[in-house]
Amino acid sequence: PFRNQISHFVGREKVYLPLRPDGIFAFSKHQGSATLCLLETDRATMPVNAPRPLKKQSFIRSSIYKKLVAYWRALETEQFKNHYGVNAILILFVTTSQARIQEMQAVLSDAKGAAGAKKSEGHFLFGCQNAMCAETIFSYLWLRGDGQYKALL
Repeated sequence: PFRNQISHFVGREKVYLPLRPDGIFAFSKHQGSATLCLLETDRATMPVNAPRPLKKQSFIRSSIYKKLVAYWRALETEQFKNHYGVNAILILFVTTSQARIQEMQAVLSDAKGAAGAKKSEGHFLFGCQNAMCAETIFSYLWLRGDGQYKALL
């Protein structure tokens, strides 16, 4: 039920990028506003960046860059808001190391530019799996796409 896709133009060629989070959950604050969280679990098996120069074939193979472009496009077109009915959306990337997080952060703004997005990098949060557990997921200090640290609650 969480599978979706979004269109994206690479030059004049249209590609369809999959949107398939590994998990999805929402939480509500005491005022009743909900935050939708889309979870991506990265085992460091796929490349972070896409082959350059970017062309349609760059998006055939899986990469973190491809996922980031897809999420940026979905945020920009308000696809999640329209599909799930919530305004607040966070995309959580849980990965294997701080070095991998730095690689992801390095391509985040590049993916934003490719997607033509204007939304805040604060929608993206990055965390290291060996530093968190289920009991601390809400108090864990996630590294936001804008470089700030933030707990979910």
